[in-house]
Amino acid sequence: MAKLRLKAYIPSATEYAMAWEKYQAFMGAELSEEARKNGAYEGNTALPLTTKGIFFLRSQAGTPTGFCYGLELGIRLGFGKYNDMAGLRIAFNLIYNSESNLVKDCTDEYRLSLVSSHGSCDFRVNSSVDDTESTAPIITLTNGTKCLWLNKDECESGRDKTMQLWTLDIVDRANTFNNGKNSDWGSAVELHDQCAKWIEKNLSEEEKKMIVPVEMSSKDGYEKAAPILEQEKPIKKETEQE
Repeated sequence: MAKLRLKAYIPSATEYAMAWEKYQAFMGAELSEEARKNGAYEGNTALPLTTKGIFFLRSQAGTPTGFCYGLELGIRLGFGKYNDMAGLRIAFNLIYNSESNLVKDCTDEYRLSLVSSHGSCDFRVNSSVDDTESTAPIITLTNGTKCLWLNKDECESGRDKTMQLWTLDIVDRANTFNNGKNSDWGSAVELHDQCAKWIEKNLSEEEKKMIVPVEMSSKDGYEKAAPILEQEKPIKKETEQE
């Protein structure tokens, strides 16, 4: 059994589905200037024109060569062949502190988006779409990056000690996902490194001190990301094998 310990990662299909239940209008992600400049896919999804992209999820889509995606229309689950223009939507965890500026400056953002009425879809299916409204808590990092706060209620009620965050937008074109040969997140070191470098570049020193690493296991296909709040010994490497 292999284990990963990471400070930043990409969402799983399970995490995506849970977020979809609460924040459907936010599941489709627009492209940052960096993502657009680096050639990430951008599609037209609404009238008047709105452009959104697709981003990798870390789950396998039934077979080792099937890839899961978050799609333009906020479909519950997208899957298909490897797409080398897919974007990167970063997930990470920060320790919850009700007195921190991140929490105090959190705002609720309303969004109206076209969202697929289908529960799941692959790239060959034409889905009908409907206007969908959602309001979501948004925190803004020191550098101006907006993030979707997925578990605000759980943090405020004391059930969770860490803030589960996704970047609101696709922040870059994703590095290769095992050169498209397989969708095993455990061996996708290029993506692991890209996520880690994004955190290092975009979080302030104070925000970096708030990071809570997570542990994932091959036992469940790396579907769950368990926050590591206490460590008995220092972790020399972000990736460990058992």
